[in-house]
Amino acid sequence: MSSNQEAKPVVLLHGLNRTSRSLEKLGRALDDKGFEVHNISYPSTRFPIEKLAKDLRQGELAPLADRDDLCFVTHSMGGIILRWIESYMPMPGLFRSVMLAPPNQGSEVADAMMNLRLARWLNGPALEQLGTMSNSLPLELEDINFHCGVLAGSRSSNPFFRRFFDEANDGKVAVESTKDPGVADWRVLDVFHSTMMKNRAVIDHTLHFLEHGWFEKVH
Repeated sequence: MSSNQEAKPVVLLHGLNRTSRSLEKLGRALDDKGFEVHNISYPSTRFPIEKLAKDLRQGELAPLADRDDLCFVTHSMGGIILRWIESYMPMPGLFRSVMLAPPNQGSEVADAMMNLRLARWLNGPALEQLGTMSNSLPLELEDINFHCGVLAGSRSSNPFFRRFFDEANDGKVAVESTKDPGVADWRVLDVFHSTMMKNRAVIDHTLHFLEHGWFEKVH
Protein backbone atom coordinates (compact mmCIF):
# COMPACT_ATOMS: atom_id res chain seq x y z
CA MET A 1 0.00 0.00 0.00
CA SER A 2 1.27 3.44 -0.91
CA SER A 3 2.20 5.73 1.97
CA ASN A 4 1.19 8.82 -0.01
CA GLN A 5 -1.68 10.40 1.91
CA GLU A 6 -2.87 12.23 -1.21
CA ALA A 7 -3.08 9.04 -3.27
CA LYS A 8 -6.39 7.90 -4.70
CA PRO A 9 -7.62 4.75 -2.96
CA VAL A 10 -8.23 1.84 -5.30
CA VAL A 11 -9.99 -1.32 -4.16
CA LEU A 12 -9.24 -4.61 -5.91
CA LEU A 13 -11.96 -7.29 -5.87
CA HIS A 14 -11.12 -10.77 -7.15
CA GLY A 15 -13.48 -13.23 -8.77
CA LEU A 16 -15.16 -16.47 -7.77
CA ASN A 17 -12.91 -19.11 -6.21
CA ARG A 18 -9.96 -16.71 -6.15
CA THR A 19 -8.15 -14.67 -3.50
CA SER A 20 -6.39 -11.33 -3.42
CA ARG A 21 -3.22 -13.09 -4.56
CA SER A 22 -4.63 -13.23 -8.09
CA LEU A 23 -4.49 -9.41 -8.24
CA GLU A 24 -1.10 -8.85 -6.61
CA LYS A 25 0.73 -8.02 -9.85
CA LEU A 26 -1.93 -5.48 -10.77
CA GLY A 27 -1.81 -4.10 -7.25
CA ARG A 28 1.95 -3.56 -7.47
CA ALA A 29 1.53 -1.67 -10.74
CA LEU A 30 -1.10 0.57 -9.16
CA ASP A 31 1.08 1.15 -6.12
CA ASP A 32 3.98 2.13 -8.38
CA LYS A 33 1.68 4.74 -9.96
CA GLY A 34 0.95 6.24 -6.55
CA PHE A 35 -2.44 4.73 -5.81
CA GLU A 36 -3.40 3.67 -2.28
CA VAL A 37 -4.07 -0.02 -2.94
CA HIS A 38 -6.61 -2.07 -0.96
CA ASN A 39 -6.42 -5.64 -2.29
CA ILE A 40 -9.23 -7.40 -0.45
CA SER A 41 -9.84 -11.11 -0.05
CA TYR A 42 -13.37 -12.29 0.67
CA PRO A 43 -14.92 -15.79 1.03
CA SER A 44 -16.28 -15.97 -2.53
CA THR A 45 -17.31 -19.64 -2.36
CA ARG A 46 -19.11 -19.57 0.98
CA PHE A 47 -22.05 -17.20 0.55
CA PRO A 48 -24.47 -15.76 -2.02
CA ILE A 49 -23.40 -12.60 -3.81
CA GLU A 50 -25.79 -10.41 -1.82
CA LYS A 51 -24.22 -11.39 1.51
CA LEU A 52 -20.68 -11.10 0.16
CA ALA A 53 -21.42 -7.62 -1.14
CA LYS A 54 -23.22 -6.47 2.03
CA ASP A 55 -20.43 -7.75 4.28
CA LEU A 56 -17.79 -5.98 2.19
CA ARG A 57 -19.76 -2.71 2.13
CA GLN A 58 -20.27 -2.74 5.90
CA GLY A 59 -16.76 -3.99 6.59
CA GLU A 60 -13.59 -3.18 4.64
CA LEU A 61 -15.28 -0.69 2.33
CA ALA A 62 -17.04 1.37 5.01
CA PRO A 63 -14.02 3.61 5.84
CA LEU A 64 -13.45 4.31 2.12
CA ALA A 65 -17.01 4.83 0.91
CA ASP A 66 -17.11 8.62 1.43
CA ARG A 67 -13.76 9.34 -0.17
CA ASP A 68 -14.52 11.42 -3.27
CA ASP A 69 -11.74 9.76 -5.27
CA LEU A 70 -12.50 6.10 -4.59
CA CYS A 71 -11.59 3.74 -7.45
CA PHE A 72 -12.20 0.04 -8.05
CA VAL A 73 -10.68 -2.64 -10.23
CA THR A 74 -12.65 -5.88 -10.30
CA HIS A 75 -12.21 -9.26 -11.94
CA SER A 76 -15.14 -11.40 -13.04
CA MET A 77 -17.64 -11.81 -10.16
CA GLY A 78 -15.95 -8.93 -8.34
CA GLY A 79 -17.66 -6.63 -10.84
CA ILE A 80 -21.07 -8.06 -10.01
CA ILE A 81 -20.40 -7.49 -6.33
CA LEU A 82 -19.57 -3.85 -7.07
CA ARG A 83 -22.75 -3.49 -9.13
CA TRP A 84 -24.84 -4.96 -6.29
CA ILE A 85 -23.31 -2.54 -3.80
CA GLU A 86 -23.99 0.44 -6.07
CA SER A 87 -27.56 -0.74 -6.64
CA TYR A 88 -28.45 -1.27 -2.97
CA MET A 89 -25.79 0.29 -0.71
CA PRO A 90 -24.10 2.91 -2.91
CA MET A 91 -20.80 4.52 -2.02
CA PRO A 92 -21.01 8.32 -2.31
CA GLY A 93 -17.35 8.68 -3.18
CA LEU A 94 -17.12 6.20 -6.04
CA PHE A 95 -15.04 7.93 -8.72
CA ARG A 96 -13.90 5.47 -11.39
CA SER A 97 -13.85 1.74 -11.87
CA VAL A 98 -12.50 -0.84 -14.29
CA MET A 99 -14.13 -4.23 -14.60
CA LEU A 100 -12.12 -7.11 -16.06
CA ALA A 101 -14.31 -9.70 -17.80
CA PRO A 102 -17.46 -9.08 -15.75
CA PRO A 103 -20.39 -11.42 -16.52
CA ASN A 104 -22.76 -8.47 -16.77
CA GLN A 105 -25.23 -10.53 -18.79
CA GLY A 106 -24.37 -13.80 -17.04
CA SER A 107 -22.12 -16.67 -18.12
CA GLU A 108 -22.97 -19.75 -20.16
CA VAL A 109 -20.26 -21.63 -18.29
CA ALA A 110 -22.07 -20.96 -15.01
CA ASP A 111 -25.24 -22.33 -16.60
CA ALA A 112 -23.46 -25.58 -17.48
CA MET A 113 -21.59 -25.94 -14.19
CA MET A 114 -24.77 -25.65 -12.13
CA ASN A 115 -25.58 -29.20 -13.20
CA LEU A 116 -22.27 -30.57 -11.91
CA ARG A 117 -22.25 -31.48 -8.22
CA LEU A 118 -18.49 -31.08 -7.89
CA ALA A 119 -18.61 -27.62 -9.48
CA ARG A 120 -21.35 -26.51 -7.10
CA TRP A 121 -19.35 -27.82 -4.15
CA LEU A 122 -16.15 -26.07 -5.28
CA ASN A 123 -17.74 -22.73 -6.15
CA GLY A 124 -20.53 -22.38 -3.64
CA PRO A 125 -23.92 -20.64 -3.88
CA ALA A 126 -22.69 -17.70 -5.95
CA LEU A 127 -22.15 -19.97 -8.96
CA GLU A 128 -25.89 -20.49 -9.41
CA GLN A 129 -26.41 -16.71 -9.46
CA LEU A 130 -24.00 -16.03 -12.32
CA GLY A 131 -25.77 -17.78 -15.17
CA THR A 132 -27.97 -16.42 -17.96
CA MET A 133 -31.27 -17.97 -16.86
CA SER A 134 -34.20 -16.50 -14.95
CA ASN A 135 -32.33 -16.66 -11.63
CA SER A 136 -29.38 -14.65 -12.96
CA LEU A 137 -28.46 -11.98 -10.43
CA PRO A 138 -26.53 -9.79 -12.94
CA LEU A 139 -29.68 -9.56 -15.07
CA GLU A 140 -31.68 -8.36 -12.06
CA LEU A 141 -29.37 -5.44 -11.26
CA GLU A 142 -29.82 -1.87 -12.40
CA ASP A 143 -27.75 -0.68 -15.35
CA ILE A 144 -24.35 0.60 -14.31
CA ASN A 145 -24.74 4.19 -13.10
CA PHE A 146 -21.14 5.01 -12.17
CA HIS A 147 -18.09 5.83 -14.27
CA CYS A 148 -16.92 2.43 -15.44
CA GLY A 149 -14.73 0.93 -18.13
CA VAL A 150 -14.88 -2.74 -19.12
CA LEU A 151 -12.10 -4.87 -20.55
CA ALA A 152 -13.27 -8.10 -22.19
CA GLY A 153 -11.10 -11.04 -23.19
CA SER A 154 -11.43 -12.92 -26.48
CA ARG A 155 -8.96 -15.82 -26.11
CA SER A 156 -10.12 -19.27 -25.03
CA SER A 157 -8.02 -22.41 -24.88
CA ASN A 158 -10.06 -24.75 -22.68
CA PRO A 159 -11.91 -27.19 -24.96
CA PHE A 160 -14.31 -28.19 -22.16
CA PHE A 161 -15.57 -24.65 -21.63
CA ARG A 162 -15.28 -23.60 -25.28
CA ARG A 163 -18.13 -25.91 -26.28
CA PHE A 164 -20.60 -23.85 -24.27
CA PHE A 165 -20.17 -20.80 -26.53
CA ASP A 166 -21.09 -20.02 -30.11
CA GLU A 167 -19.45 -16.59 -30.06
CA ALA A 168 -16.20 -14.89 -29.05
CA ASN A 169 -15.32 -15.51 -25.40
CA ASP A 170 -12.45 -15.63 -22.91
CA GLY A 171 -13.11 -19.19 -21.76
CA LYS A 172 -15.60 -18.22 -19.04
CA VAL A 173 -17.54 -15.17 -20.26
CA ALA A 174 -18.71 -14.26 -23.76
CA VAL A 175 -17.39 -10.94 -25.07
CA GLU A 176 -20.93 -9.64 -25.57
CA SER A 177 -21.91 -10.65 -22.04
CA THR A 178 -19.46 -8.16 -20.55
CA LYS A 179 -21.47 -5.25 -21.95
CA ASP A 180 -23.87 -2.99 -20.05
CA PRO A 181 -25.69 0.14 -21.28
CA GLY A 182 -24.11 2.25 -18.54
CA VAL A 183 -20.47 1.51 -19.39
CA ALA A 184 -18.42 4.59 -20.30
CA ASP A 185 -15.79 2.74 -22.35
CA TRP A 186 -15.34 -0.85 -23.50
CA ARG A 187 -12.43 -2.67 -25.04
CA VAL A 188 -11.72 -6.23 -26.20
CA LEU A 189 -8.22 -7.66 -25.73
CA ASP A 190 -6.73 -10.98 -26.85
CA VAL A 191 -6.43 -12.43 -23.33
CA PHE A 192 -7.70 -15.36 -21.26
CA HIS A 193 -10.26 -14.91 -18.49
CA SER A 194 -8.22 -16.57 -15.78
CA THR A 195 -4.95 -14.70 -16.32
CA MET A 196 -5.96 -11.39 -17.87
CA MET A 197 -5.32 -9.42 -14.68
CA LYS A 198 -1.61 -10.27 -15.03
CA ASN A 199 -1.40 -9.21 -18.69
CA ARG A 200 0.68 -6.09 -19.36
CA ALA A 201 -1.79 -4.64 -21.86
CA VAL A 202 -4.67 -5.12 -19.40
CA ILE A 203 -2.67 -3.43 -16.65
CA ASP A 204 -1.74 -0.50 -18.90
CA HIS A 205 -5.35 -0.01 -20.04
CA THR A 206 -6.53 -0.16 -16.43
CA LEU A 207 -4.03 2.46 -15.30
CA HIS A 208 -4.96 4.75 -18.19
CA PHE A 209 -8.68 4.55 -17.42
CA LEU A 210 -8.23 5.23 -13.72
CA GLU A 211 -6.04 8.24 -14.49
CA HIS A 212 -7.99 9.70 -17.46
CA GLY A 213 -11.49 8.21 -17.48
CA TRP A 214 -11.16 6.37 -20.79
CA PHE A 215 -9.05 3.65 -22.32
CA GLU A 216 -6.03 4.64 -24.38
CA LYS A 217 -6.94 4.97 -28.04
CA VAL A 218 -5.37 2.48 -30.45
CA HIS A 219 -4.26 3.95 -33.78
